[in-house]
Amino acid sequence: MPAVKPPFRLPRIPLARATPFLLRSLPQRTPFVATPRTFSTTPVPRLSRTTPKMGGKIQEIKTADEWQTLVIDSKDPIVVDFHATWCGPCKAIAPAVEKLSEANPNVKFYKVDVDELQEVAANNGVSAMPTFLFFKDGEKLADKTVRGANPPAINAAVQALAA
Repeated sequence: MPAVKPPFRLPRIPLARATPFLLRSLPQRTPFVATPRTFSTTPVPRLSRTTPKMGGKIQEIKTADEWQTLVIDSKDPIVVDFHATWCGPCKAIAPAVEKLSEANPNVKFYKVDVDELQEVAANNGVSAMPTFLFFKDGEKLADKTVRGANPPAINAAVQALAA
């Protein structure tokens, strides 16, 4: 059986024999200094579980009766945003929807919290959040439904609805 060779190792050079060039090429270590952590009596701001403030002309629908009167019985072009207060993509798309609501005064924008109005969300087939539904003359335009936070698709659907 042949003898097993140890792995190749670089020779260790004692620091006394090290040249200045060799010393300069070694990485310099900076000493770690632990800074004491300061504590404050100022309370840490927490995110509230309430619905973020809506700008533009977006109105929140809170009851099934409001849904019936504002969306189903309306003859105007309508965009409905089905969202949840805990949904990250819903919060991320909210500013873009607010800008769309300001840019399109002839289209009405509404928000529905799926946790508060579960039966309305179920009746409209909402399975993902955010889901944007588009209505004209009280009828849902199924081909314009946008699931997810997709600003170009929402913008295109609003432009087609407004035309």
